[in-house]
Amino acid sequence: MFRGEDEGRNFTLVKNWALDSGLRHKLLVDNATKLFGFTAV
Repeated sequence: MFRGEDEGRNFTLVKNWALDSGLRHKLLVDNATKLFGFTAV
């Protein structure tokens, strides 16, 4: 069983931790692209 997550709260936390939008992109997009082999869009 998975626990419930509040996505809005989680994205707010990331926004507070990584104030720069470029850094947020690296954290949320570039890392997943490299880790899972996604194709960059």
